Amino acid sequence: MGSGHRIYAVTDNLDACVGLALAGVLCRQAHTPDEVLRVLAETVQDAGLVIITSGLAAKSAAVLEIYREKNPLPLVVIIPDEPVNVGGNYPR
Repeated sequence: MGSGHRIYAVTDNLDACVGLALAGVLCRQAHTPDEVLRVLAETVQDAGLVIITSGLAAKSAAVLEIYREKNPLPLVVIIPDEPVNVGGNYPR
């Protein structure tokens, strides 16, 4: 992505933040809806995409809805942060 269009992640999960940072995503931790709103306000000028983990998005649903209505960019995407098939116990 070009200048002014970075990818940010917002999560309350340290492990998710570390993993996303290893993939080159700028990660910020937040734990309350007010902190989510603060991070969004701080990153709006140069973010093209903001990834929010589902646990934090659930806690901040009202704030995210208002933010999305008022700001067409950055694109806000919710990703799961629950462990899925941990330990290789995949269904056959």
